[in-house]
This record gives sequence, structure tokens and C-alpha cells, in this order.
Amino acid sequence: MKNQAGFTMIEVIVTLVLVGIVALMGGMAIVQVTQGYIFTKDNGELTQKAQLATSRITKEIVEMTGISANATASTLPLKNNIRNVTIGLDAGSIKIAPAGVALSSGDILVDNVNAFTLTYYSKDNAGNWVANTSWSTASDIRNLIAIDISMQLPRSGGGYLTFQNRISPRNNKNQGGTVPTTPPPTAPNYGYGCFVATAAYGAADHPMVLLLRDFRDRYLLTWSGGRWLAKQYYTHGPAAADMIRNRPVAMWAVRCLLAPLAALTFCLVYAPLAIPFLMVISLILTGALFSAGRRGQIKLPILRFMNQRGSVLIGLIGTMVVMGVLGAAMLPIFSASYMNQAFADQGRKTYFLAESGFRYAASQFLNAGTEAAKETALNNLNNKTCNLSGNGGSFTIGVYPYWSKTSSVSGTTLTTVIAGTNPSSTTPAKRNLSSGGYLKIGGAYYSFTNDNGSSGTNVVFTGLSPAMAAVPATPLDVLPVALPASTTTVTNGGSLTLSSTGVGALPLFNGNFTLNGSGAVYSYEKRTGNTLYNITLADSTKTWADFTVTSGAITTAATTKIVLDKYLQISSIGTLGNNSREIIYNVPVGWMAGGGEFQKNNFLDQMTNDASWFNATNQAMGTHTVSGGAMQVSNVINPTSSGSGLLDWLAGLFGWGNNGLWGFIGFNWGNTETNLAQAWHDAGGCLSYDLQVKMNNTLKYFMTGIAFRMRNNSGTAAANTLDLYTYGVSVVRQRESKRQRESWFGGWSWNGFNWRQDDGINPKLRPFNTYNVADGVAYNNANLDIGPEYSCDLLWTCRNAYRYSDPAIVLWQRNGPDVGLGIFKILAYRTITAADGLTTGSGKSLVLKPWVTLMVRLIEGYELPFDTGRVDAAGKHLKYGDTITNGTKSARIIGTPIMTAAWGGNNTTVGAGTLILTNTSSINGFANGDNLYLDGGATAYARASGAQAGGKKNYIMVYYSTTDAMGAANTIQADNNRLANPRYTTQTQAYWPPDDWTERTAANDYFSLIGGTTAAVRWTNRDTTADSQLHSADIVPALSTSDFYQAVIYTDALVSPTWTSASTPANFTPDGVALVTSSSAPNTANTTYYDDFAIQLDMKAGTGFLPPIQQ
Repeated sequence: MKNQAGFTMIEVIVTLVLVGIVALMGGMAIVQVTQGYIFTKDNGELTQKAQLATSRITKEIVEMTGISANATASTLPLKNNIRNVTIGLDAGSIKIAPAGVALSSGDILVDNVNAFTLTYYSKDNAGNWVANTSWSTASDIRNLIAIDISMQLPRSGGGYLTFQNRISPRNNKNQGGTVPTTPPPTAPNYGYGCFVATAAYGAADHPMVLLLRDFRDRYLLTWSGGRWLAKQYYTHGPAAADMIRNRPVAMWAVRCLLAPLAALTFCLVYAPLAIPFLMVISLILTGALFSAGRRGQIKLPILRFMNQRGSVLIGLIGTMVVMGVLGAAMLPIFSASYMNQAFADQGRKTYFLAESGFRYAASQFLNAGTEAAKETALNNLNNKTCNLSGNGGSFTIGVYPYWSKTSSVSGTTLTTVIAGTNPSSTTPAKRNLSSGGYLKIGGAYYSFTNDNGSSGTNVVFTGLSPAMAAVPATPLDVLPVALPASTTTVTNGGSLTLSSTGVGALPLFNGNFTLNGSGAVYSYEKRTGNTLYNITLADSTKTWADFTVTSGAITTAATTKIVLDKYLQISSIGTLGNNSREIIYNVPVGWMAGGGEFQKNNFLDQMTNDASWFNATNQAMGTHTVSGGAMQVSNVINPTSSGSGLLDWLAGLFGWGNNGLWGFIGFNWGNTETNLAQAWHDAGGCLSYDLQVKMNNTLKYFMTGIAFRMRNNSGTAAANTLDLYTYGVSVVRQRESKRQRESWFGGWSWNGFNWRQDDGINPKLRPFNTYNVADGVAYNNANLDIGPEYSCDLLWTCRNAYRYSDPAIVLWQRNGPDVGLGIFKILAYRTITAADGLTTGSGKSLVLKPWVTLMVRLIEGYELPFDTGRVDAAGKHLKYGDTITNGTKSARIIGTPIMTAAWGGNNTTVGAGTLILTNTSSINGFANGDNLYLDGGATAYARASGAQAGGKKNYIMVYYSTTDAMGAANTIQADNNRLANPRYTTQTQAYWPPDDWTERTAANDYFSLIGGTTAAVRWTNRDTTADSQLHSADIVPALSTSDFYQAVIYTDALVSPTWTSASTPANFTPDGVALVTSSSAPNTANTTYYDDFAIQLDMKAGTGFLPPIQQ
């Protein structure tokens, strides 16, 4: 039968059975492929829908300037420069609705939504991120750091896909913050690159690469062995990829090797049942060919291999290669969602390039040290194009300042120079000066009729009135001015309508202004027509006070002048290929000298290392080590015994030789943002700062604290005339010892021994002459602290008895001649009592509580007495940070006014006291009888009741606190009720008393001030006698019912260097700050630890751009 033509019945049946099997398996394979297609198509559609909705929501949040109503976990009513919209979940859809339209009638961003949640992030006082489920209109929008969005969409075949994104608002002036402790959840990431495959196929979005990546995600990463394999691949893959990248022969060879693997992965991912189907087909084809070859019916050379082993495998591989090619061709149909992820939106890339341009401009400003250098940077940045390497695109920057500098004047035509391009109606930044307006030039005000003739970098003002005879040799700032349309009071977040003349000189968004060119800086969100909206303080840490503006002519002194603070617009164009995008950044500028406000610069050292201290070999006196989050004093020494090569300003410690055992470690403020030299320069030659540190000492006697205003005299070490002068604040407890002895015949006795100092503290820094044990007590008195016995000679056994003084807080100084050695002196001390909460135990068992905090507030300035202190209708009066003027005289108030007559109620003029001033503009200062105008206005807020002091002084206040709370916190600083001040762990700023006394609340009552109405909290004793250089210390007079009664100690010793208008920070001679310890022996110092050292001081606001608003 087998030699006859045709099929037998058996062959027909077998063939039908095999065809049936093949059809069944092929059908199942087709079903698998179809299901894979539907699944991928469904995912692609859901991803596309979510992407579109997320992109729109992201755009709205990025550009938001605030919220128009309370935001919830599912609804966000926001506003931007153009309009207000609401985004939220309604009836299973995420919708967006413009103002005035209900959300239910809004446009659908994405429908069929299972869940939609919003999480709002803010910063707490310590700088940490806090997650919130809602955001109130009462909350400061500048504290909104980021918003998380999460949406959940259902799959048609069951289950859900969740899409999440975190968005940082760009236009709400937020200052950013540290990374939140809980990031939004994400899937495990093993990298996006498939290194070898990407190198072989030349593109990360090649279908074969996407196929292999899909196989990795679905199969390898679902079990431990596969994850190990993936990890090994991502460890060694990059090196292998580098071997074949950009080598065509190697790339094609690897492609051929990967083809069978790609075919197999295609089947596993999209049609698992196709694998047995292919195996059966391969067996049938191989068997048929093999049979035909043996019968000689088909004579082909390739059939020779059919008789060899492995022929079935070769056939299978060949079939899989064919199927792999087909699968690769079909893959783009199945993987639309991956393709969407692979190809980035060109618009987004150009946006990021434009952002890079702005950040580049900001960094260039930051690195320019002086006003002239910053204006040079503006000119250099203008019209500059930067190209990114690797054809990564480019950005082009345009600079449009709103202020200029005087250049020349001819009659009533003033020519000024602008550092950049003049913003006009033909530039991306729009400004209209064609109808005239007003200017502030130096300290005077002018009007002008138009800007005809302006071109390039020249801005020309014609019709200037009054006329200028000549421009000063040093160019003056020219700032735009607007006038109020009517006399009105402005509230926090309110609006202000301006006169139409000159209003076009003000930017449309994010402007900062001052009243009459000085004092508090205010910010407005936008200008629509003649009205400024949402007016707030530019510094959100300040306390708002309503202010009244007075309308009138520019020539009338009583008219309030709205002076635009320095401001510019940055145009940044991001370009990638044929696509480009321009973003306009509206940027207030607070970095120029004389521009902007002062602000506090803070530094907190939690002692995790010694990077902020001079602790290298021979840089400190004694030994200090950092471990366990604290700095330990390991050793104290006699300053004559070692220390060659000490820092210049510590070298004078050799003058302290034989004055006790000391440990000094200097604070390296040059490594921090608290730059003492810059602060001295910014304040016109006055240096004020606050210091605090936590201390722990387990001994029963101690001297530990802070030294400040440290500097050397002009002596030399060789002549033994070099000394280190300083102030210090320390907690001190003295100890004396007296020897007892016992004879061989028994019985202890004093035997004529005397009490002697036994604590290592310099005698001039020991405040007490009395102790807890009096002279003449019995050798076994229970109040004595008895030491161990020791042999003192052949006949006697000895032991030491100890007695202790009360503990005290001591304010001390070392001062002396410019050449020669000085002496120590106690300026004041305060006996510590149990009510203070600083100690535990009593008598011989008394020790400091762990981590007691000492704080010093040092204010330097010129004293000015005043009376007739006004409180206006809005409750406003003179306070810390205000600028006072009288004609050409001006000064800034540093520190809170110290009152001898309290501020009265609204519309009263009964306040009197002392102001401390910095930044004085006049050589002679304010004279007796001068009216003091607040913010340069026309209403006097006080009158000088004496002449301004001709020399500056130091004003010192001392505070203390503990890690546990005492009583109920309140608004009284000079008492022992206060909040806990624990060791800091996560917060980035220390707690401080408020700068101005009127800002005290129970919520900021962390410290007790030494002074005040309660005698138990005041200084126990003060020394007002003059030192060897005729410097004396006394108290500033204050109301006996106020916190500052006997609290502020002033002295004219150790003031900061003399300053002139030509001075720079380089003229500042070092003003040292150090941690200082004294102890009786080197091996007892190691009981002293320091932690949470902090400093804060005033510096000119902003060393770069202030937060911008995008257009």
C-alpha cells in the first residue's frame, strides 16, 4: 500500500486528527493574541485618558496663584493670573469649571472615574513637610509646597489602574522645602533601559526592545529568581552595551542572536498557547520533510540535515524566528500605551528648557557679589543663548528691568541707562510710559510727561519736573512711582486703586512696593487696570498691620507715594528642534544694596559633625569631639601650655595663661549663611545677632557657656602683650575643698586646713563668697560632700571635703588695653533658683538639668530717646524693623523699643522710651525735637526727646530655657512660665523669642528673659563701675511694669569696627563666637557637652531672585 499513490484511510484519519489538534491549539493561540491585544488597547486608552487629564490638571496647578474657596480632598477651586477655575470629582467624572459655572456643568477631563483624591503639602515651623487633606483660604498660600493627585480608572475586564502625580505650584511664591518623608507610592523600578537590546536596535522605543521590557515586567520581576537575573543584567548590561553600540556588524550579530529570544518572549507575553502549537507544527513539518526525504520524493541538499540529530530543534527555532518577525511587526499595534510613554511631549521639553534658562539667570545673579556686578550680570544675560550638549536643545534669555540709573540730564530731559532691554509695548515684557508718570530718583520725587526718545539700553524721560540741574557723579536709582486714587485703608489681602497717571509703569503681576520708598515691603498678586489686588507683606514671617494711603499731588509731602521696588521680567525661550516655548517670569528683586527688606538668616548645628567649627589641629584651645549628636569637651588646658598655630583671633588666649583651665572652640561662620561681615556691612557698621546653645554637665560644679564679640588686641605674643577680649555668658557653680585627716589613733579633724578654690574658675569670674556649708562646721557635717580617702603621710590618712556655691548665670567680659593684658570682670549675675527649673537636686546633690539652653540677644546701634509716641487709628506704632525719617535723615530701628511710658490706645501719643538705630544716613543723626516719621510718611509717630547718640553701644539681653515646659506659657517673657525647648531632631530652625515685644504670644514663649517685674527673675547683682579702659555697663531705663525693666544691659566696650560709606565686608575684622568651658582638671572637662548651637542675624533680604510668577 505504501508504494501506491494516494492516502490510506489511516493516513486520512491521522491527518484529520492532527489538523484538529493544530486548529484547536491555533484557535486558542489566536484567542490569547486577541485578548492580549484587547488588554493592551484598553490600557493604552486608559493611559491616554489619564495622561490628558493629568496634563491639564498639572498645568492649572503649576500656574495657580491661590485658591478662591476652601479646597478639599476631591475639589480644588484655584485662581491664576487670568481666571478662576474649579477642578474636582463630580458624578464619576473629573471636571473643570470656570468661575460662575457649577462643577456639575463643567467640562469633563476624564470620565468613568472610580476615585480621585488631592493631598496638599505645607511646611511646619521646623521646615518639615506636612500632608493635609484640605486647604483653607485662611491659610497662607505661600506655604503650599506641593499637591498630590491620584485618580483610579476601571479596566473593562475588571480591576483598576491608578495614576498619580506630584505637582509643585510655580506661581504661589512658595519657598520649597525638604523632601517629604512619604513620597507618593510607585512600583519597583529596575530602570527604563534595556541596555544590550537598546544598543543593538539603536533606539529605546524599538518594538523588539519594548517586547523584551514587557517580558521583564510580566515574568522576570514576579519571582525572586527573575529579579536576581534582572539585577545581574542591569549590573553588567551597560558594559556589554558599550561594546556593541555604534558598531553595525556587532549590532546585527546581536539582533540575530536576540531574534529567537524575541520570538519566545512574544509568545509568552501575548500568546502562551502558541508555544505548544508551534512545537506541534514544527514536529509535523519536520516529520513530513524527514519522511519525504527518506523516500526520495523530495531531493534537496537541506534534507541531508533532516537525518541528523537536532533537526527538530532547528525546525522549531526556524519557525519561532518566523513567528518572532511576525510578532515584532504586530507589536506596535499591541503596545500603544508603551509608545505613548516612550515619546516625550516636545512641548514639555521646551518648557523645561525655558525653566533651565530662568534658573541659570538666577544662579548668575547669586554669584555676583556687588550691586555693580549684578547689573553687569543682567547685561551679560540679556539676549544670551545657551546650547545644551548632545543636541539637547537651547534656551535664550531676555532681561527687562523696571528700574534704571541716572546717566545725563539736559533741561527737563533725563537720560537713564537700563541693565538689559527697556520693557515697552513692543517687547515681551509690557510697560507703558508714553502718557507720563512719576519717578523716585534718589530721595526725591519727580513727574514726567512721556518717554519719547527711549531706545536700546537708554530710557529717556521728558518733561521732568522739577528740573534737575545735574545728575550726581554716582548714578542714582530711578524707580517708578504711582499715587493712590483716594485716601483709603488697605487690609491684608485687600486691593488698592491707583491714579491713572503713571500706573502703566507698574507690572501686571507680582510687583513689590514700598510706601514712600522705605520701610515695609508689600506685594501684590496682579494689577488689573488701575487696581492692585491681593496685597500682602512680601515677607510672610512679618505681622501685618493695616495702613492708610493719602491721595494728593506728587509735590505734596502728605501724599503717599507707591514706589515700585526693584523688579524685572525675564524672558526665557526653550527651543528643541523646530519647537520653542517662551515663558515670562515676573521677578521682584530684593538683592540690590538698598533694595528690599532685611530678613533673618538662621543657622542651626545639631552637632552631627564639626564642619562648622574651627576644630583642626591647633585651631582650638583644648580638645573637642563630636559623637552621638553632641560635642564633648574632652580636655581643657592652661592657655600657656600649648596651642601654637592657633587661629589669629584665638591666639590672644595666651594672655589668659595661669587664669584657669579653659576649653575654647570657635564657630566658623564663614561656612554658613550667617555671614557676620555681610550683616555688619548691611546694617551700616552695626552688628547684631542672637546666639543659643544647649548644655549638659553632670558634675556638681561647672562653668560652661558662650563667648561672643571676641577679638584680639594689638599686642604681640613675643612681648607677652597679646590678649583675647570677649564677652561671655555662662552657667557657673563654684566649689571649694578642705582637707581632713585621720591619725593612726582614729578620729578625723580639720587640723587647721583652710578652704581653697577647687573648681578651676578664675577668681574674678566667681560671683559668690558664700557656700552651702559655712566655716567651722564639724568634719562629719551631713551637708559636706566627702571625697575618697588617701594616704597623705606616714601617720595620716586624708580625705577632701567639698562645699558648693549657689549656681548662677553670669554675664562677664575680658577687656584691657590695646597693647597689654586685660582682666576679667563680672558685669552681672543672677542666682539660679529651683523655680527656674534649670537644676535638679539640692545642696551637695544639686546638678544642672540635662540640656539647659542659654541664649544671648546682642543688639548694636545708636541710642535715641523719644516721646509723644503715636498709636494710629489702625493700632500701628514704631517697632523693630521700621524705618524712621526726617527730611534727609533716616535710620532703621533694631530691637524692640524699650519703653519708659507704655504705648497708649488707638489715636494716642503718650509712648516714650528708647530706640536703638542702625543704617543711619546722617553723620549727626536725629536732633532733639526732630519729628520721627514712619515709612517716610507725613505723620509723625514720635519725637526725639534728646539727640541721637554719637557712638554705638552693645545692648545685651540674656535668656534661658529647659527641655521640659514650666507652668503655663503666656505673653510675659520675664517669668518662669514657658514652653518646652527640647533637643532638636528633625527641625531645621531653632526657637527664638520674637524680635519685637509686641509680637509675643503664648505660642512663642520658649524662653525666660532675665529681668522684668519679678525680682526673682531679675539680675541678682550688677557691676556698673568702669573697667581699666573706662568702659562701664549699666541698664537701659525701662518701665517697671515691663519685661525689659532691668533686663537690657548696655556697654560701649568691644563694639564692632568703624564703618564708612566706602566700607565693604572685607573691612570687617573678625568678630568671634565660641563655646567656652572652664574646669578644675583636664579629666573633669569631659562631663561637658554642647548641642543645638544656633545663630540668627539680620541681613539684606534676598541674595537672588524672589519667587517669580510665570506667564
